[in-house]
Amino acid sequence: MTKVATLENGPMNIRANTVAPGAIDTPMLRGSLEETGQTEEEFAPMLSLLGRFCQPEEIAQASLWLASDQSSYVTGTTIHADAGYTSR
Repeated sequence: MTKVATLENGPMNIRANTVAPGAIDTPMLRGSLEETGQTEEEFAPMLSLLGRFCQPEEIAQASLWLASDQSSYVTGTTIHADAGYTSR
């Protein structure tokens, strides 16, 4: 969808990008850990090369950058904010 949106809207100077987050530290994730009896230290390394869960603010920062003039020449891309998970 990002590529199509870029191709269709780029000529009108409209940028389209995607942020693909990894495991975000939310109440839902914490609840799942409690249900399975796992700790962050046990589970996070399976989802993150950094060995921790993402904080919501970290995804917000990536989104803010894409929405800012600092990324004015960036379009048609996906930022994988997943601590290297997709690199595996």
